[in-house]
Amino acid sequence: MGVTVWWDLSTDSQDKIEAITRKWEEKYKPELDLAHINHEFKRTSGTCRFQLNRMQTLFNLSGIKTFDDLMARVNRGEIRIITKMPNVREFIEMVEPGPKFYFIEPVFGEDWQTFLRRRGDNIGNCNAIWVYPGVHFGPPISEQQVEGIDYLFVPYKGFIENPESTESIAFTFAEILPNKFFVTDLCKTQPFTNEQVEPNSFIHMLLCEFLSDIEKEGYAKVHVKDEADYYTTRDVDVLLKNFSAGYEVIDRVGKALGKVGWK
Repeated sequence: MGVTVWWDLSTDSQDKIEAITRKWEEKYKPELDLAHINHEFKRTSGTCRFQLNRMQTLFNLSGIKTFDDLMARVNRGEIRIITKMPNVREFIEMVEPGPKFYFIEPVFGEDWQTFLRRRGDNIGNCNAIWVYPGVHFGPPISEQQVEGIDYLFVPYKGFIENPESTESIAFTFAEILPNKFFVTDLCKTQPFTNEQVEPNSFIHMLLCEFLSDIEKEGYAKVHVKDEADYYTTRDVDVLLKNFSAGYEVIDRVGKALGKVGWK
């Protein structure tokens, strides 16, 4: 619940990771100080867990109702359909910022297009498995996850910024191949009080400008999903409108929970 910025980045060298980190340190971190926003910055490195995640889903949960809807997004490169479930090593070769991977298992040796067309024009309720990457710290949550199949321990390097009123901003690049470094993360910037609107909107805009700057400088391939639509519009009024809508929902939920005794 609430406004969130999601990002996937991929780069090909340690030097570019260092350039990205310096860019934040020298240009964007000082902006937080000038705006009198309390925060804590640190460079970080170590070992992380790059994980292949799988989730059963329906196409309509991604706004796909018809076969034509799906094909339009496939043709735009937003979705890739796979018919063989990869292990984590295979997925490392495939993963890049942007596309969502869906696993479909056709029957009778059909290709996936024929298989889905047989379901009729409305494929929104068709099952698929969403296959997506994750960069985590610590051991696997489930004992059923197998190293080399579901996850790998790999080196990481980058930085973490911790503003006082939002979630942390983490750019921790996992070295998944000798010349392939990948990060996927998010930051919830939704304000929960009126006092948080100004600093959180500033942090939201600063983060979006930073991501755009990285891409323009050629430091990394970048894919961003901004629930406030600021990244694509650069319109402060749009950002504040989405902040307000999120705050109103949170406020209504809070009042409803208060009526039933939750605090």
